[in-house]
Amino acid sequence: DVIKLETSTDCCLKFSPRIPLQQVVSLRTTSSSCPRKALIFTTEKGKTFCVDPSEAWVQSHVTKIESRPQ
Repeated sequence: DVIKLETSTDCCLKFSPRIPLQQVVSLRTTSSSCPRKALIFTTEKGKTFCVDPSEAWVQSHVTKIESRPQ
């Protein structure tokens, strides 16, 4: 779940289970002011999912997403 803080910073309260790589179109990190370090994956349908950056599948997705041609 993504929650909005008054500063319009997105923070994650809980993490999503694995998301298929082909659905993820972009990623961003949450603010350092958030209580939990997290990444936010955005899908081609515009949905956002909080994921745990320490999970192996997340790290694999990040590597593949960052190596995609721009």
